[in-house]
Amino acid sequence: MDGYIFYKNSRWQNQTLEQVKDKTKRIIENAYKNGIKYFTILFHDRYFSSSFQSCKNWYIWTIDYLKNSGFEFTSYRDAIKELEKGV
Repeated sequence: MDGYIFYKNSRWQNQTLEQVKDKTKRIIENAYKNGIKYFTILFHDRYFSSSFQSCKNWYIWTIDYLKNSGFEFTSYRDAIKELEKGV
């Protein structure tokens, strides 16, 4: 999942923050229900600015949502190590 969640079939943002929050919840819940152990969020640092306020707010909200829902965070390196061990 990434910042393009705001751009449904468009070059321009055409989704509100609330719409994107709802879609984000559905995507995460679906991944969880399907037993997907790792979930990545691609977020380019240039979007973490007031020039892209909706994207920045979404990123902050998403991290808080995941933390408050009990999800754990890990690095790519640690995830790969776990997958290679077959854990």
